[in-house]
This record gives sequence, structure tokens and C-alpha cells, in this order.
Amino acid sequence: MDNERSLEFLRLIDQAGQDGNMWETGEAMGLEKYQSEDLATELMGRGYLEMVSLNGKVRLTQAGKDHLQGAGSPAGGGGGGLAKLLADLQAAGAAGLSGAAAQDLAADIACLEAQTRRSQPLPPVVQACLKEIGRALAESSLPASRELGRWADALAK
Repeated sequence: MDNERSLEFLRLIDQAGQDGNMWETGEAMGLEKYQSEDLATELMGRGYLEMVSLNGKVRLTQAGKDHLQGAGSPAGGGGGGLAKLLADLQAAGAAGLSGAAAQDLAADIACLEAQTRRSQPLPPVVQACLKEIGRALAESSLPASRELGRWADALAK
């Protein structure tokens, strides 16, 4: 599934509120009816959307709202989405940690990165990685790394 297209679909459904319709949303994005239905069905399978009525009405679930917020928040000030956090974590390297703590952090970041490449990331795995990254970075001697840890903790919730 095209991540950008699915995020745009979720954004439009979210903006429509109670009037969200999968076919109208897809049409606004230039999709054929069957493409809209396929995309909505996949997003329902991920737990991001739920069907409200058989006439195409859908709404975001809490998981969908969380996903949309995590993926589309503006960067900076501890905000931003998972992709931005992951890039910042990778740029931070050992983040002021050493030994087993640095090794575990690298493994958790690699696991998180692998989840972002899955067609359907596993929310419990993503959440566990974020919690462990937050826990590890709380012990860092670097203030910037501790801030990344707080950001990871916020996304894990």
C-alpha cells in the first residue's frame, strides 16, 4: 500500500468527520471506485477505519487517529511523526550510551525501522520498541538524546 496515499485518504476522512465517505474521498483523490474500496478495506484491516454504513460512510478509529497524528504531525519541539523520530534516532547514533545499552538501543531502532517497512506494521511491536527506546534514552548523558526519549515515550502512548 502506498503510505502517502493512505495518509491522504485518512486525512480527508478525518476532515470530513461524520460525513466521511470512502467513495467520495477516493474520487476527490482521483481514484476509481474500486481503488477507493480497496484502500478503505486495507485501512480497515489495519484497524484505522471502521465502516459506519453500507453506503460508504467510514470514520477513523482511535488507532487511525493515533496513526495519522504520529505520521503527520509537524516536526520540531518534540512533535513530529514516527518517520521523523526514526531519522533523528538514526542520526543520533549511540546517543550518549555505551556498551550493552548502546547495543540494545541500536537493535530497538533497527526493529522500529523494520516495522515501518512492513505493509502492516504491528502496533504492539512498534509500541514496545518506542517504550524501550524511551527508557534507554532517559539514561543518556546528552540532553538532546533524553528529549528524543521523551518523544519516543509520547508516540508510544
